[in-house]
Amino acid sequence: DMSVDADTACALTPEEVSDALFELSALAGVEMRREIHDAILALTREKVVPTATAQVLRSLASKASDARSAGIKDALRSP
Repeated sequence: DMSVDADTACALTPEEVSDALFELSALAGVEMRREIHDAILALTREKVVPTATAQVLRSLASKASDARSAGIKDALRSP
């Protein structure tokens, strides 16, 4: 049987989901380097608890803030 159900026919590839979320984030004003986006998506796919992912983001933001204070390029912004 070669029939395909509606969910399968409309399913996005992991790359399409990643690209769509990256674009949505940018449209919402959340700018980040693609590597950071990919890391967050990987943590989500691995079912890492959201609070742990949020803690990682807070830590990265804190380090970026410290780096800015020291005159080093912000690691979270797009080049």
